[in-house]
Amino acid sequence: MKKLLTTLFILTVLVVGGIYSSFAQEATSTEIWTPQETSGSRSWGSITSSADGSKLAASHTSPGYIYISTDSGDTWAPNLSAGEKYWGDITISSDGEKIAVFGREITGLPNAYIYTSINGGDTWSRSDDGLVFSGAPGMITSSGDTLVAVHLYQSNVYVYISHDWGISWATSSIESVGFRFVATSLDGAKIFSTVREGGIYISEDGGQNWHTSTSSQIGAWMGIDSSENGQILVARTDNLIYISEDGGETWATSTSAGERFWNSVQISDDGSKLLAIGGDHIYTSIDGGETWATSTEALGAKSWTSLTVSSDGSKLAAVNSSGYIYTNSPLLPPNSSLGSIGAISSTSLEFNFSVDRSHSKRGVEYCSTGISSTPCNSFTEYVEEEGTFSPGSATLVATDLTPKTYYHYRFYSENEAGRKYSDTYTILLDYREWNNFGIPEGEGETTYYTSLSSSSDGSSVLVTGTGYVKISKDGGETWYELYEELGGNTWLSSGSSPDGMKMYVYGYNYFYTSEDGGISWERQEDCPTGPDSMAHSEDLTRLIANDSWKLYISDDSGETWRISLEESDLEDTTSSLDGMRLAAVESPGYIYTSIDGGATWTERIGPGSKHWSSITYSGDGLKLVATENDVYDDGGYVHISNDGGETWTRKLGAQIWQFTASSADGKVLAAATGDFFSDSEGYIYTSIDGGETWTKDLSAGAKVWSSLSVSADGTTIFAGASDDVYYSQNLFPEAQNVNISRSLE
Repeated sequence: MKKLLTTLFILTVLVVGGIYSSFAQEATSTEIWTPQETSGSRSWGSITSSADGSKLAASHTSPGYIYISTDSGDTWAPNLSAGEKYWGDITISSDGEKIAVFGREITGLPNAYIYTSINGGDTWSRSDDGLVFSGAPGMITSSGDTLVAVHLYQSNVYVYISHDWGISWATSSIESVGFRFVATSLDGAKIFSTVREGGIYISEDGGQNWHTSTSSQIGAWMGIDSSENGQILVARTDNLIYISEDGGETWATSTSAGERFWNSVQISDDGSKLLAIGGDHIYTSIDGGETWATSTEALGAKSWTSLTVSSDGSKLAAVNSSGYIYTNSPLLPPNSSLGSIGAISSTSLEFNFSVDRSHSKRGVEYCSTGISSTPCNSFTEYVEEEGTFSPGSATLVATDLTPKTYYHYRFYSENEAGRKYSDTYTILLDYREWNNFGIPEGEGETTYYTSLSSSSDGSSVLVTGTGYVKISKDGGETWYELYEELGGNTWLSSGSSPDGMKMYVYGYNYFYTSEDGGISWERQEDCPTGPDSMAHSEDLTRLIANDSWKLYISDDSGETWRISLEESDLEDTTSSLDGMRLAAVESPGYIYTSIDGGATWTERIGPGSKHWSSITYSGDGLKLVATENDVYDDGGYVHISNDGGETWTRKLGAQIWQFTASSADGKVLAAATGDFFSDSEGYIYTSIDGGETWTKDLSAGAKVWSSLSVSADGTTIFAGASDDVYYSQNLFPEAQNVNISRSLE
C-alpha cells in the first residue's frame, strides 16, 4: 500500500467520484495529531497502512525492530520474529497480511535484503534471489501481489519486480544510471521510476519495455507516486512538485506548492488529493495541486520521514526521525453524490443525494446567482440536522425556482472544531426551447396562423391562416399550400385524426373534409356559416361549431348538423376525445357544459359571468381550463376545474388571456396572453402539473399570438403567430448539473 518514506505526504481527504474542478482551501489546518506513546520515541524511517487503516507497520532505522499495530495505531508492539536490524522502506498489502521491508544486518557486511512476510509478521523470509544490495537499503512499493523495488544509492542497476510477493524476482529490461524512487498502478501494469539527472522512465507492460517521459527534462528527480489507474501522477525534485495528468508523458509545475525542500510526494487513488513533506511540515492539497495547506502547524516543526493513509482517508499515521508515531482521524468531506435531477413542475426540482460521513453536523444549503454560474458567497440553509441526521440517501425537493437560473446546492459536514468540508453542485434550470417551422410564404397569404392540427406522431401537420391552408407530411420540413384546392378563405379552425388521414378545415361559409391525408378535399355544403370556433371528437366523427349565437353539432363528420345550444355571444367550444363531454363559453356570460353529447347543457354559474375568451378539455372531459379576456378591466384569470365544471380554481391573474390548450391527460397546459384582434403582443405560459404551477416561457418571445394547441401526448406545444408557427418539444424544464466543486473551510 502507499506510504511515504522520508517525505511522504498525508492524505486529508479521499473523495469518491473523480477530480473536482474547483476548490478552495485555507492556508492552515486544525487537524489533530495524537502521539502514540506505546510506540516509544524512536528514529522512525517508514510507515505503511492496510486499506482500512486497521493494520500498520513502521520501521526503525537505527538498530531496532519493526513495530506493528492491529488497532489503527492506538497500540504498538515490536515484531520480534523479524529480529533487530537497520530497517528501511516498508510496504503492506491491502488486507494487512503481507509485509515487505528493506533490512540490513547490524553486524557483518553492510548488505541490504528484502524481507517478506505473508502472515502479518508471524514469520519472515529473506529474498536471496540475487537481490543483495550493498550499502543502504532502497525503495519498495506494492500493489496487489506485485512488489517493485530499486536501490537508492547504486548506479547501473535495474528496477526489480516480483509478482508473488518476493518469492521470485525479475529485473526490468532497462538498465539505468541512478534509479531513485518507484511507483505503480493498482494492477501493476504501469511502473514509473525517477532517475536523478535522468528524467522519468515509464513502463506500461509491467517492466518489460520502457520509455522516457517527453517533458521530464533532466533534473534532480526524486519521489514519485501514481493514482490507481496510473493516469495522474505527482513527482518531485529537491525543490519543486510536478503533476502529470496523462500517465507521465507531460508534466506541469504545481506553482502554488512553492519552492521548498520537498522530501517526498504522494497522490490519492482517484488523483485529486496530494500530500507532501516539505521542510518540517506536512502539506496537503485536495484540488489536484491547485492549492495547498499546512496540516501539522499545531504540532510545530518536526523531522517528518514518512506518512500513510487508509484508502478512504479516514485514518492517517506519520513518523519522524526522533519521536513517537502520530495518528490522525481527520474530518472527511461529506462524500456526497448527486443522483437524478428531474422537474416535477415548471418551478420545482426533485433530486436524490447522499451524505454518508459521520460528523457533529451535516446539512444542505443553497443559493442562486441568476444568469451567471459564478459561485455564491452567501448561502441560505435549506436543511440542517444535527445529531439525528442519518447517513445515506435522501430526496430533496426544491420549489419556487426560476428557469434560466443557476442554483448552487452545497452538502457539507462539520466537525467539533468548526472545520467544514463542502461539495457544491451547480445546477442550471433551463427554459424549454422554442423553434419555428419556417413555413414559406405562398399565394393568398395575408397574416396570422389561426390553427394547427397534427397526427399523433407529428409527421402530418395542417395549419390554417387568414387566406391560406398549408400542409406538411414530413413533420414540418417541407410545406405546400392548398390555395388551388381550397381557395383563399378566412380559415379559423382545423382538425386531424390520430393517423393523419381524416382532416377538416373550417372558415367563414366554407367547410372542407379530407379522407386521404389532405390529397383530395370535399366541400360540405350543409354547414354553419361564420363560425368563431370548432371542436371535434378524436375520430372526427362528432364535430362542434359555434357562430356566436348558436352551437351546432354534427354526428356524421360534417354532412349534417343540428342546433344544440342557443346563447348570445358564444366565444369558444371544446370536446372530450369521445365527443360526449362538451363545453362552451360566452363573452360576456357563463361557462356551459354537457355530458351527453350536447343533448342537455348546464350553466356553470360558479366561476361567474365574465368575458370568457377560450376553453379546453382534457381527453376524458374532467379537466376544464378557461381564460378571461376583459380588455376593459386589465384582463382576467385562468380558471381550472378538475371535476368536469362542478368546482373551479382561479390561477394566473391580471392578464388578457386569449387562448388555452391541454394534453389528453390534462397535465400539460398552455395559455397565451395578448390579443391578435388588436395586435397586442403577449407571452405563452405553460404548466406541466395540471395547472398547479406555471412558467412564463420567455424563450418563445413576445408576439401577437393567434392560435395555441398541445399534442395529445403532451410532448409538443404549438403556437401560431403572424410570421410562423412555433413549437416546443421538451416540455419539462431541463436541469443540468453543470459543475461540481469541493471546498475546505
